[in-house]
Amino acid sequence: MVALLKELGIEKNTIIFFYSDNGPSTEGGTSVDIFDARGVLRGGPPLGAKHLLYEGGIRVPLIVSWPGRIKPKTISDVQFALWDFLPTACDLAKTRAAAKIEGISFLPTLLGKPQIKLHDHLYWEWVLFGDQRAIRKGWKLITFGRGLNCRKELYNLKNDIGEHKNLASIQPEKVKELYR
Repeated sequence: MVALLKELGIEKNTIIFFYSDNGPSTEGGTSVDIFDARGVLRGGPPLGAKHLLYEGGIRVPLIVSWPGRIKPKTISDVQFALWDFLPTACDLAKTRAAAKIEGISFLPTLLGKPQIKLHDHLYWEWVLFGDQRAIRKGWKLITFGRGLNCRKELYNLKNDIGEHKNLASIQPEKVKELYR
């Protein structure tokens, strides 16, 4: 595709977004171990990471190429989600997304400018495969089931990106803060 863009002479006027909507999956007989797809992130067989709200299921790379506008090999740690793509595309097209959309444009980050508008938190629900909900606000809380007695897992993503140490029992105030 990139070779064709160059051949047509439109490479510098084309922005390419490459990303996934979720982590690796075992669907169709594929292996989540190919290419070490989830790295240190949690999530794997029997379902693959795709059906879980651990980082291995929801944390995916976003690669953007826009020659002459985005500096090559630029890396950002600004937190975005798939629902931010539409507002960004609208910003690129100089139009507005619907007023009730939750996403934000990350065009400033792409252009190397300060990202003024940021997410306070990110939230996901996956009612199949365990009725899971997750909120990420620096820390991450995942709940399985419904009600006050549902199973809760709390992770300090700064210190444990692989979500190996559940801190819910020793950080009840943080659980209470994130559980709404």
